[in-house]
Amino acid sequence: MQNTHTTKTVNVAARAVVIASVVLLAASCGDGDGDTASTTPVATDVGSGDGSTTVPVTPSPQTSAPEPPTTTTTTTTALAPIASAASEPPPASYSEVQADFEASTAGILAAGRAVADDMLAGDFQSVVDQFDETMTAAVSVEDLQAGWSDLDAQAPLGAPITERVSVLVAGQRVYQADLAWGDGIVSASTSFDDAGLIAGFFLKPRTPLPEDPYGDHASSIEYRVPFEGVWFVAWGGRTELQNYHVPAPDQRHAVDLLIWKDGATHTGDGTANEDYWAYGQTVIAPADGTVVTVVDGLPDQTPQIERDPSNPAGNHVVIEVANGEYVLIAHMQPGSIAVAEGDAVTSGQLIGLVGNSGNTTEPHIHIHVQDQPTFGAGAIGIPIAFSNYVADGEPVTKGELLADQFVSAS
Repeated sequence: MQNTHTTKTVNVAARAVVIASVVLLAASCGDGDGDTASTTPVATDVGSGDGSTTVPVTPSPQTSAPEPPTTTTTTTTALAPIASAASEPPPASYSEVQADFEASTAGILAAGRAVADDMLAGDFQSVVDQFDETMTAAVSVEDLQAGWSDLDAQAPLGAPITERVSVLVAGQRVYQADLAWGDGIVSASTSFDDAGLIAGFFLKPRTPLPEDPYGDHASSIEYRVPFEGVWFVAWGGRTELQNYHVPAPDQRHAVDLLIWKDGATHTGDGTANEDYWAYGQTVIAPADGTVVTVVDGLPDQTPQIERDPSNPAGNHVVIEVANGEYVLIAHMQPGSIAVAEGDAVTSGQLIGLVGNSGNTTEPHIHIHVQDQPTFGAGAIGIPIAFSNYVADGEPVTKGELLADQFVSAS
């Protein structure tokens, strides 16, 4: 389905809509101006962030990958003293998080659907009446109506086609839906604060994706999940709503993995890496192979505040698992990488510890498979079908990890 309408972003938020907090390799997903592919649930660079009410822009094409990270390649064969292991293990079973997660998302799902219904019915005043103080000061009912009408005039906006809710970071609750828009799709995001007030609203037409060269590829490799315990899939799948990576050719099938429990991905206020359940957890090899790249020594970033777009993958390892099939695991702690270039590794072997290095907003595992060994050098992403795992309590023999699943090894 092709979108023949004018590509335009309408930001009617008083501040950027933050849907979660995992901006993995976002430098390869747009032009970095804050109006890129990251309008989907999880990016701090969503929207202009300047308090404007209606901002028409034309995003740069999302078809090119960044240059390789300009870092010095170093190797380490043992965990260095700088590395910091996690203080608590991940949840051991889906039953530990299921009820809490369902309760956390139910209210936001209902609230988000109500906002969508009001907008579609033209009841903009009801939406404005739910604004928080900052939104109320920045956005009038006329602003909201004008932003919506600008898109609706090009083609009628319709009911949500697909939807999802993000409850990853404390104080950030986001409903996102893909709305029908003539022969295209508009992404609509509504963020709520802890009091249930609307803290941000964002609309953006989706750019049709190009053909996927490896869309039908079936790898002969038996991939296992690269962690122990139960992890949450923040981004995964083949649509932008499921996976904001998909506009980047090399990361089209990337997966971002976090630990979620007790209502969020962290304890405390989430301003320190050590606050995050994922930080310091072990990262293990997803398959047998040979290490072809190790980048180490890059610092962890301060979560939610700092990012390193010059080194998008941060500390990372690339493993050749088959001819033309390379696994990249990104954002590890400095000094934690336990393999060296040229090492033969086996599935399940320790690779390093989860960190927050590179272009990322919180500690997590980023993994993708590509057809070349070098990150950001024109590589094309390849689907990852994991074997023998459990998704939301159900065993899976082989499949792709999808957003919002809780996953563990069988």
